[in-house]
Amino acid sequence: LNLLVEKIHEAWRVYKILSLVSFDVQGAFNGVHPSVLAERLRERRIPGDLVAWIESFCNGRQATVVLGDYESPVQDIDHAGIPEGSPPSPILYVFYNANLVQGHINKGGGSIGFIDDYNAWVVGPSAEENTRKLQMELLPRAEKWARESGAVFEADKTAFIHFVRPLQPALAPSNHLVFGGKTIAPKESVKILGVTLDSRLSMNEHVSKAVAKAIGKCMALRKIRGVRPAQMRQLYMAAVVPTLDYAASTWYAPSRKGVKRHVVVLERVQRLASRL
Repeated sequence: LNLLVEKIHEAWRVYKILSLVSFDVQGAFNGVHPSVLAERLRERRIPGDLVAWIESFCNGRQATVVLGDYESPVQDIDHAGIPEGSPPSPILYVFYNANLVQGHINKGGGSIGFIDDYNAWVVGPSAEENTRKLQMELLPRAEKWARESGAVFEADKTAFIHFVRPLQPALAPSNHLVFGGKTIAPKESVKILGVTLDSRLSMNEHVSKAVAKAIGKCMALRKIRGVRPAQMRQLYMAAVVPTLDYAASTWYAPSRKGVKRHVVVLERVQRLASRL
């Protein structure tokens, strides 16, 4: 995320616009085809014995459901993919989607990804030019990877945004993207890895959402009775503070205009917590 934000500012410094498309892979781990994964591991020169072990790891899996004293019969899992929650699974998925995510990041564009979240962007002089590049170059590449991988992008979760300089006049309505049979219009904000980035990087929307969640947690803590102050502080530090400062290095910059307003809003949570 820090890399993306820096690239946005880099584009702004030369009076250009960064346009981004955010994708979401449907059922990422469950959708992995073991044969495709094995092929891509071999392409990366992973030793054959290890590839064979991984194929065995992904195939022939079974499951049972346990509810209280009830335990269902053991059943085979069809098209199980790689098990979610298993330590090797995130590493294996990095190899699985490497052909999509890997690429040069330069002044003209780039991409980042984390498991089922894939974000790609282009930089250009206008929103119209960027939209054309995304439609003609980037989207076909993503669709090609999906066909070759047996993966499906969730069109309803695909987001499209133009990042423009704070003092730049509002953009005229630009062309829409067409992806997965659906029309995607540019948005004013997009959520990437839990951080809401608005088109001018004011971060106001993200801070407002974080504060609302934190206040909700404080109100839940207030219902707990008979807790010592030290224990309440521990609960606050464990449950509330991470909600406030999640990815703070991305959205908080002391030198950014308007950051004092963020501090005032964040202090509301601190004052509320002091009365728990």
